[in-house]
Amino acid sequence: MGLFKKEKGVKEYGTERLFKEAVREINELYDDVKAEHTDTDAIISDFSKLLESIKVKLDDNDAKKLEDFALKLKKINNCSKNTVRDIRDVLRNHKKRLAEIKRERD
Repeated sequence: MGLFKKEKGVKEYGTERLFKEAVREINELYDDVKAEHTDTDAIISDFSKLLESIKVKLDDNDAKKLEDFALKLKKINNCSKNTVRDIRDVLRNHKKRLAEIKRERD
């Protein structure tokens, strides 16, 4: 009944292949998210500078609305920064696990 037995080597190579693919996908996601965050971060910085330069020309109500909007943008930026960090951590953990799988196989 050798047809129904799973060989250990086949299982290990399958796990390794899955982890390699996962690492590749997470790495692509990380690169994309990091690039988008970098772009967003620059835009928010430019917007803050623009806000400071035009705040004196606006009435108090409009200036307050723009400041509130800038605060919301900074919160979004912090969220995106945390997302980049978390994806980097997941990628690092998957790379470590892949290295462990390779070490266990050898």
